[in-house]
Amino acid sequence: MHGPWSPVWQRDEVEGGGMILGSGSAFLVLESRAHAEARGARIYAILEAVDADSGTSDKDKTRERLDRLVEGIGLANVDFIVSGASGVKTRTKIEKELLTSTLQHIPVRSVWHQ
Repeated sequence: MHGPWSPVWQRDEVEGGGMILGSGSAFLVLESRAHAEARGARIYAILEAVDADSGTSDKDKTRERLDRLVEGIGLANVDFIVSGASGVKTRTKIEKELLTSTLQHIPVRSVWHQ
């Protein structure tokens, strides 16, 4: 990204948009419940379902893939969405449109400074 910092969902409004490298990180341990309990670990969350997408940056194909992703989720059981949107202008704009139109009733969090 060129220019001053802005939240990921506002970067499509900034000239050029873009990703700020090194602006987000996370550490996550995934293990079976039995293993976690055996070692006495505190369980913070249970992961029931994961769905993800990657592919070309073609605008139409990206939206088609995201629409298919939404169709397969079963939205009645979705508590929140963690978005990996990076701020790269076209892809972030497409994801933002999807989240604010189709999924506006589901809370969204971003790993890239919402």
